[in-house]
Amino acid sequence: KLGYEGWRDKYKYGNRWAVETFFSGVKRMFGETTKANTVEGIFQEVKLKFLLYNMLLSV
Repeated sequence: KLGYEGWRDKYKYGNRWAVETFFSGVKRMFGETTKANTVEGIFQEVKLKFLLYNMLLSV
């Protein structure tokens, strides 16, 4: 049995807040919807939003 700390470390529990914070920032900056209609277009649009958001954070 791992115990709480072993389980937490093994499954990286507690790291989700950083991802949720990132998604929240992207959605606040660019909105929650996409303009693209195809799956490929949506993927490209979201990828570009993530790239732009990361660039703005690094300035």
